[in-house]
Amino acid sequence: TMMKILAAALLCVSLSSPAWAGRQMAMETPSSQTVPNKALSSEQIRLAIVNASQVGKFKWQLLDSQPNQIEATLTAKKFQMVILIDYTQQNINYRYKSSVNLDYENENGKELIHPHYNKLTFLLSREIERQLDLVQ
Repeated sequence: TMMKILAAALLCVSLSSPAWAGRQMAMETPSSQTVPNKALSSEQIRLAIVNASQVGKFKWQLLDSQPNQIEATLTAKKFQMVILIDYTQQNINYRYKSSVNLDYENENGKELIHPHYNKLTFLLSREIERQLDLVQ
């Protein structure tokens, strides 16, 4: 019957994709962070970002893509994500660049992505904030 065919088709689709695929939520890129008023140099801010990228379970690969911009790539077993971190002596801004297996979609200006993206960018931004506070 048609119901059995539909059920079999759905089973094939669900078995062919990762168990966590298809979970999406609104993308929540961290808001602009204000650099603590310590008169930090661009190099001190860059070093705080580098240090933060190596704390915790996931280690980010960093590339100085432009002056005052770091391309941060996180590669895990099942996914990859790339964000751009723009920094000045006043602010740090985060922007989505790309991802693999995180179900990114832009539907009429509304960006959707797997919750891992939101969690991991938030954790990185909080660690950068912590590292900036440690700079003497």
